[in-house]
Amino acid sequence: VVSKWTMRFAIPNEWLTNRSSGPEKVHLFRLEKSNWSEYPVKHEMSVQGLEFFTVDVPGFSFFVITADGVEPVIIPPSQSNTTGDTSGSTGNTSTNPGSGTDGSNTDDTGNSPGAGSGDIAEYSGGGLSLWWFIVPILAILSLGFGGAYFMKTREERQKKMMEVEALDSNDPLYHLQEYIMRALMHGHSPDEIKHKLMGAGWDDIIIEEEIEKSLTRRVG
Repeated sequence: VVSKWTMRFAIPNEWLTNRSSGPEKVHLFRLEKSNWSEYPVKHEMSVQGLEFFTVDVPGFSFFVITADGVEPVIIPPSQSNTTGDTSGSTGNTSTNPGSGTDGSNTDDTGNSPGAGSGDIAEYSGGGLSLWWFIVPILAILSLGFGGAYFMKTREERQKKMMEVEALDSNDPLYHLQEYIMRALMHGHSPDEIKHKLMGAGWDDIIIEEEIEKSLTRRVG
């Protein structure tokens, strides 16, 4: 079980400049059970107008990036709709990433991408919508998790193939095919062959594929 992931993200220099901020003032928050938890970020490099950062997180979730350290707040859905009165008494203008008020992040129904019926994250600051950062981060995490799972599965199968002592050879797959053909010729059933090869460390999917190929060649 993987308990920690390293995530990489980039922020335009212009976004920081507009907030009179710099890379050392960037903060990342992760949504954990309706609370925002901050994780320390590490500035890596500046490339072509982008500032690159890395951060260690425990897994997949929603993320918010700020440049001033102000923690986002959670408001109930019933309070997320405005009544048209913009003269609030707080003195701050809140940008709701799920409201689509900036006209740049809504679909044909007027809803924000990925917005659900749960709590809505609100960031006090204005400017570029936080969804421009949340959506790419979610996509990067999805690709990272999928790639890690694929590599782990492939390594495990390769390890099983190389650990077979009964079929030790420079070309183990060739000897596997030869073994299956000889076993079939001596009257052993596919289930018997599969059971013995799995005991030697071979992957069941590879065994089934090679048995099917051998049976097809015999019929042909």
